[in-house]
Amino acid sequence: MASTTAATVRVRFFARYAELVGRSEAAVSVPLPATVRDVLHRLRDDVPGARALPEQPLAAVNL
Repeated sequence: MASTTAATVRVRFFARYAELVGRSEAAVSVPLPATVRDVLHRLRDDVPGARALPEQPLAAVNL
Protein backbone atom coordinates (compact mmCIF):
# COMPACT_ATOMS: atom_id res chain seq x y z
CA MET A 1 0.00 0.00 0.00
CA ALA A 2 1.47 3.37 -1.03
CA SER A 3 1.67 6.15 1.50
CA THR A 4 0.73 9.65 0.38
CA THR A 5 2.28 12.59 2.15
CA ALA A 6 0.17 15.73 2.23
CA ALA A 7 0.69 19.30 3.32
CA THR A 8 -1.72 21.93 4.51
CA VAL A 9 -1.05 25.17 2.65
CA ARG A 10 -2.20 28.52 3.99
CA VAL A 11 -3.26 30.84 1.18
CA ARG A 12 -3.55 34.56 1.88
CA PHE A 13 -5.56 36.86 -0.37
CA PHE A 14 -4.92 40.58 -0.75
CA ALA A 15 -6.83 43.48 -2.30
CA ARG A 16 -9.01 42.44 -5.26
CA TYR A 17 -8.38 38.72 -4.74
CA ALA A 18 -9.70 38.98 -1.16
CA GLU A 19 -12.78 40.77 -2.49
CA LEU A 20 -13.37 38.09 -5.14
CA VAL A 21 -12.94 35.19 -2.73
CA GLY A 22 -14.76 36.87 0.15
CA ARG A 23 -12.05 36.19 2.72
CA SER A 24 -8.44 37.05 3.43
CA GLU A 25 -7.17 33.53 4.08
CA ALA A 26 -7.90 29.87 3.37
CA ALA A 27 -6.16 26.56 4.08
CA VAL A 28 -6.11 23.63 1.68
CA SER A 29 -4.54 20.19 1.85
CA VAL A 30 -2.55 18.96 -1.15
CA PRO A 31 -0.52 15.81 -1.76
CA LEU A 32 3.24 16.32 -1.99
CA PRO A 33 5.05 17.24 -4.09
CA ALA A 34 2.71 20.11 -5.00
CA THR A 35 2.91 23.12 -7.28
CA VAL A 36 1.15 26.47 -7.09
CA ARG A 37 -1.16 25.15 -9.81
CA ASP A 38 -2.05 22.14 -7.60
CA VAL A 39 -2.90 24.47 -4.72
CA LEU A 40 -5.00 26.66 -7.02
CA HIS A 41 -6.98 23.66 -8.31
CA ARG A 42 -7.66 22.47 -4.76
CA LEU A 43 -8.57 26.00 -3.72
CA ARG A 44 -11.11 26.27 -6.53
CA ASP A 45 -12.63 22.93 -5.47
CA ASP A 46 -12.79 23.77 -1.75
CA VAL A 47 -13.53 27.52 -1.68
CA PRO A 48 -16.47 28.55 -3.91
CA GLY A 49 -15.35 32.19 -4.22
CA ALA A 50 -11.95 31.08 -5.53
CA ARG A 51 -13.53 30.18 -8.85
CA ALA A 52 -13.66 33.93 -9.54
CA LEU A 53 -9.86 34.25 -9.46
CA PRO A 54 -8.05 34.78 -12.77
CA GLU A 55 -6.93 31.63 -14.61
CA GLN A 56 -3.30 32.52 -13.84
CA PRO A 57 -3.38 34.65 -10.68
CA LEU A 58 -0.36 36.41 -9.23
CA ALA A 59 1.17 34.19 -6.57
CA ALA A 60 4.11 34.27 -4.18
CA VAL A 61 5.53 31.28 -2.32
CA ASN A 62 6.93 31.65 1.18
CA LEU A 63 8.75 28.49 2.22
